[in-house]
Amino acid sequence: MENSNPEQQRRESDSREGSLTDRRGEEFNTRSGQRRGRNQSQRPERRHERRSKPQLEPIGAPSIRFPIELKVSAYFLLPLLFGMIVLAYIMIDAHRNFQQKQMDQFARVITAQVAASAIEPLFADAKMELAVLINQVALDNNFIGSGIFNHRGEAIAVSGIMPSRTAKDLRKNKSLFPAEQFQTQASTISKHISKFDYGVVYSHPIMFRGATGGFAVTVFNESSLMGHFEQMAYTLFTTTAALCLLLTTIIFFMSRHVTAPLKYIANVAANIHNGDLTHIPERRNDELGQLIQSLNRMSKDLARKSEVENVLGRFLDPDVANKIINELDNVNFKGENVQATALFADIVGFTQMSEQMSPEEVSSLLNEYFGYYASCAKLHYGTVDKFLGDCVMIVFGAARADEDHQYHAVCCALLMQELTERINKKRVDQGLIPIHLRIGINSGEMLAGLLGSKDRLEYTVIGDSVNLASRLCNEAQQGQIIIQEQCHDALQEKHTLSVDSHKTIKIRGKTDPVSVYNISSISQERSNANKALINDLIGQ
Repeated sequence: MENSNPEQQRRESDSREGSLTDRRGEEFNTRSGQRRGRNQSQRPERRHERRSKPQLEPIGAPSIRFPIELKVSAYFLLPLLFGMIVLAYIMIDAHRNFQQKQMDQFARVITAQVAASAIEPLFADAKMELAVLINQVALDNNFIGSGIFNHRGEAIAVSGIMPSRTAKDLRKNKSLFPAEQFQTQASTISKHISKFDYGVVYSHPIMFRGATGGFAVTVFNESSLMGHFEQMAYTLFTTTAALCLLLTTIIFFMSRHVTAPLKYIANVAANIHNGDLTHIPERRNDELGQLIQSLNRMSKDLARKSEVENVLGRFLDPDVANKIINELDNVNFKGENVQATALFADIVGFTQMSEQMSPEEVSSLLNEYFGYYASCAKLHYGTVDKFLGDCVMIVFGAARADEDHQYHAVCCALLMQELTERINKKRVDQGLIPIHLRIGINSGEMLAGLLGSKDRLEYTVIGDSVNLASRLCNEAQQGQIIIQEQCHDALQEKHTLSVDSHKTIKIRGKTDPVSVYNISSISQERSNANKALINDLIGQ
């Protein structure tokens, strides 16, 4: 019969139920092909990948990564290049100072010789002899000018290029002037004198018996004299650059050779992260060899751990196994109180049925049906807690948090009953005995966690709500789904329920009678979605 509710509330509940059913039906249809091809042994591997990714991929890693051979090359090359550049600078500076000193000595000697030759003509006031003396001085591209000046700074005889001088300037032994401050004696300039930027003027007094009668002045081309230095500096710079380039190439290839094992080890580590637990055959007697041995040991341990997880996944529900593995470092033996729903499904008349079957046939039958029921639980976010002979216990909202655990439990029970009826049609056609289920569901506060001894633990839920669900399963008849009144009222607020009966029964171990409902359907949309799920599960 149909529960009486306001019409407006029924329409709103049907609308919400239809939307949820359509979304879950579409999601299942898109993924159902993949679910059939997956087995229990594959699930722990997926869990391992999910847990390992946050540990192996650091947060905030730089987006630009430089190869290690470039870093190693830079570590060795930069100090070497810096040392070579400093050494080249020191050599160039030392050569420049040496050449400058040699130029000064040469110029001072020439100037002193001119001054010594001009003593007698200057004090005899023989200007003609001074002119002849100055013109005899050979000018070239380095030695570009010479002259004799009296003590007042007035030119007596000048040849080549000469700056405008004063008596005060002549007293300086050495001066540097730009080309604009020089005057050219066109009649006496040599054809070997080229353009220049700066001229170095050397002056030497012409003295006789302590009296200074004038000054001998020579002018040298600073650019020409320094040209040899610049050529030498260019040669040294070119040689240094070529040597740096050669060293860069050599160090880079050496770095690649040295870092090749590291790159290989990094690739192996990436393969281990992706699940390829490859053993590294290379053997070395250095630190890299120790690293390779450590990776091999780690790979072996991970392979062993993966095998353990595979075995664990065969005995536990994936959600339970994942929860236990994640809490290995902090196992809570006290458990935790949760609001969840327990579902017990029992095969009616299984004891009599098993008497007519061999143990192999019984095992095959239970494995087939329990496999289907486990799929139903997974589709509705449930966790298979345990198999008790011909009974299966499924928990909703414990190992995996679920706010709609009551609704999912009822939907799972309806799917299990409809699936059993579809399979029974095949069994009858094959001349086999049909199977019938009775299901009891109850929700409430439960204690969920690892229970047992220190040597043997089991993840399960216990509590009065769990015991009541088991009792309701025993009170149910063939094909029935029995839920307690509080669970029915909570579902009725959001969904439209169809019940076949409502009664109050006396439960063994309970002081007060318990009001129960026999659920036949939750909505028409839910029934249509279950048909699609059943067709996919049994491959029709």
